[in-house]
Amino acid sequence: MRFSFAATIATIAFIASPALAAEPFLGLFLDPNLPPGRGQPVAEITPGGPAEAAGIRQDDRLLSVDGFPIQRATDVGRALQGTHPGERIRVEVERRGRLLRFEVRLGDRQAETEPNRFQAQNEPAEPPPANKYVGVVVILPTERDLEQLKAPARFTRGALVLEVLGGSPAAEAGLRRTDMIVGFDSQAVDSPAELLRRSTQAGAGSEVKLEYVRGEAVREAKLRLADPVRFVEQPVEEAADWSIEQRLETIERQLQRMDARMTRLEIAVEHLQENQRARPLPPPRDGR
Repeated sequence: MRFSFAATIATIAFIASPALAAEPFLGLFLDPNLPPGRGQPVAEITPGGPAEAAGIRQDDRLLSVDGFPIQRATDVGRALQGTHPGERIRVEVERRGRLLRFEVRLGDRQAETEPNRFQAQNEPAEPPPANKYVGVVVILPTERDLEQLKAPARFTRGALVLEVLGGSPAAEAGLRRTDMIVGFDSQAVDSPAELLRRSTQAGAGSEVKLEYVRGEAVREAKLRLADPVRFVEQPVEEAADWSIEQRLETIERQLQRMDARMTRLEIAVEHLQENQRARPLPPPRDGR
């Protein structure tokens, strides 16, 4: 779902003068044509943006931004006035009747939107497997990629980030698409395989330091490696104000599922008993 450029700007960020270099960026879009109400549904999430990194999803109902109630699309811009890129704010959404609270680290609109237009020369149609310890999808950059990204000449190899997984250590550390990881705990990283090898050796829970290139700058990020099985941090869930009817319907569905499980268990036990009764006894041995 896409909207006009003017509507998009009105829905997500504080409208600033082009002379302002740092504009806070949340990375979600609301439909300006919807009537006002308690919250507004998220129409679209910017891939790799702050909202996605925090765990907010499309179709969540946005209730408040930094304590400012959201009743219409333009309220987001008002809520972001006075905030700055890099600042952490609280965002509340409703998802399937549950109230979720997220801490979102605001991005810089200009810096966040430029990488999304970058197309790596050897970017595959199907994304490669993610490094779930760090929380990134990376590829080996080509010389043309390095030229487009204006990377310092001394960096000719590394792990070029195509995607940052929502809720991952990389997302929490502020990494984004088009960053190129070149170091891991002061050891050079010259390929995605090398990044995976070093993160696997370090193991889940280890605190490590990544060195990465963003444009012409070389930066560092400290992060704690995630468990590959559960690398996405789950948001804190709290019950919304459900009606008595909604609660009774939920309890009834849970009881029906439990009843179905009990029925399957009873059938399985009956089959086991029948098989046990039908099994012939072993013949007696000679002389006994």
